[in-house]
Amino acid sequence: MSEARNAASVLGMKKKNARIPPQLKDAAIFLGWIIGLILIAALIWVFTQPVRNQILLGSVNRVLEESGNSLRLGEPLPPDFRSSANSGTSASLVFSTWFTVAGNSEQGNSLPGAKAIVFTLVADGSFFPCLAIVTQEGTVREFIPLSSYGGRIMKTLSSGILKIYTRRIEGAES
Repeated sequence: MSEARNAASVLGMKKKNARIPPQLKDAAIFLGWIIGLILIAALIWVFTQPVRNQILLGSVNRVLEESGNSLRLGEPLPPDFRSSANSGTSASLVFSTWFTVAGNSEQGNSLPGAKAIVFTLVADGSFFPCLAIVTQEGTVREFIPLSSYGGRIMKTLSSGILKIYTRRIEGAES
């Protein structure tokens, strides 16, 4: 009698499992793997941010020193340094980093309270790293390309593209 119950319960288990098609199970497992990988990548991205900021800081300061510019970047600013009134950022500046600025600008002026943003400028199908100096009032003072290729492209860049980036940066900063 107990064997009959065990056999019936095994058959009942098979019937319950038979209700879910194997294709659906496979799709659910595949989707779970993808979500897990995305979650792991997001956690790595978030927890390595300080290390990436320090590497970026050293690289940009080295480029500025080699180009003869007296500006130097200070410490990275926390993501919440902006006022709480502007809770969002421009979509094109999501992967940018804000830093404090030390030294004088290329025009020889000192920049008290200025900030700098390191971002990727996209122009004419080309990507290159760029630094924008933002004054304490929130206006973009100058753009500094961080590569020789960027310097060549900046000379041929239309003022309209720079105005677009200026508005995006000023909008994200205020």
